[in-house]
Amino acid sequence: MNTILLVEDDMGCRALVADMFEFDDIGADLICAATAEEALALARRFRPILILMDIRLPGDNGLEATKSLKDDPRTEHIPIWAVTAYALTEDKDKALRAGCDDYITKPFDPTALKDRLRGFVSQHADELVHAHADTTLGHAGPERAPGRPPPAAPR
Repeated sequence: MNTILLVEDDMGCRALVADMFEFDDIGADLICAATAEEALALARRFRPILILMDIRLPGDNGLEATKSLKDDPRTEHIPIWAVTAYALTEDKDKALRAGCDDYITKPFDPTALKDRLRGFVSQHADELVHAHADTTLGHAGPERAPGRPPPAAPR
């Protein structure tokens, strides 16, 4: 089963997101961390398919945790969505520069977040099916990393 890591110190927000995973069919398991340090340990241990990262955390903040995760070869590929009350354009820019792949402001629309999470999990499952099909057919899979141009054709 796919796992998503929620990094959130606010118990109310954690409960809201946890309820989505418990009562709505997101298609993944949820694990939670309340601090950046705990998030780093859980991400390295469980290798989630997505991290939902609060920015304002006790101790190291979410941007520092994001930078650490993106600098670590074990976790650099994991998409990170900032989920934060910081709503200014410069806050979003800081999060994206730190390595966040997306930015969601609080308060968020629970239905919209559920739909985005379902879509992400579904897309991730499709990618795994295609990767598995490529390896079972004797193909090495895509010859390029996502977001990079295809290699030049041999001459």
